[in-house]
Amino acid sequence: MLINLKVHAKSSKNQVQKIDKNTYKVWVVAPATKGQANKAVIYLLAKHLNVKPNQVFIQSGLLSGNKTVKIIN
Repeated sequence: MLINLKVHAKSSKNQVQKIDKNTYKVWVVAPATKGQANKAVIYLLAKHLNVKPNQVFIQSGLLSGNKTVKIIN
């Protein structure tokens, strides 16, 4: 399954909001440096979707706030 994300790094709280079937907004406290925000997004999204973090892969947008994430079931 592919999911489109709009990520807001360095936020005041960690939060996931579903926009539609395959689109989410994600806020993470971690800063967007050294992959910290990407790692936080993976763990937060995995928790939200009830999957293991090793089943969540950022397919595109590693250096962008707009990401495409692949979920392996």
